[in-house]
Amino acid sequence: MLVRAYSADVAFTPMIYAKHFVASEKCREAEFITSIGLSFIALSTFVRLKQFYVLLFYAGDQPTIVQFATNDPEEFAEAAMFVSRNCEGVDLNCGCPQRDVMKEGYGSSLLTEPARIADIVATTRRRISRADFTVSFDGITFLSFQQLTLETCRRAESAGVSFITVHGRTPEQRSEPADFDMIKLIKSSLSIPVIANGGVKSYKQALEIAKYTGADGIILL
Repeated sequence: MLVRAYSADVAFTPMIYAKHFVASEKCREAEFITSIGLSFIALSTFVRLKQFYVLLFYAGDQPTIVQFATNDPEEFAEAAMFVSRNCEGVDLNCGCPQRDVMKEGYGSSLLTEPARIADIVATTRRRISRADFTVSFDGITFLSFQQLTLETCRRAESAGVSFITVHGRTPEQRSEPADFDMIKLIKSSLSIPVIANGGVKSYKQALEIAKYTGADGIILL
């Protein structure tokens, strides 16, 4: 809700493990909590209605994209089905560099598997065909493997991904300057929207990055 106050165009939920979200009703309920003392329902509260969950929003708290971590196409598609009625899209996390996440084959470890990412996107598209529902992924770049990075993005585009968020750092980098040249290259290689991320500290800098890379938007984490 805070970012909405500063005119953010879209907000993402925190990363959710699709495996647990799909398998456990308790997990689905635990991931989203209502603030009892407030007069409105907080962002990302799920209410079960028959066989699906409805995502309830504070007034004006849209568009919202729900981000899941998984490496299983059916798992991601099923999680997307749960939330598809009341959010604008789902996002596959391909950028988290944390060891426990990568150990499961999630997050940035997925970027070495272009075919799997494409399969996840295509499977979800087959399950949810609505043109206004986005399926996206966010990822960091492998600067030493430029062609692999480009292949991953191109295959996802062919599979029907709506847009891609690119963080201009490798999994090993944390505070090093982001490589906006790589983001620029990815943008010029695709026909879908590309969102730039990495080291953005001011509105002025965001505008400069967007102009330099040709990115369609800037995301702040």
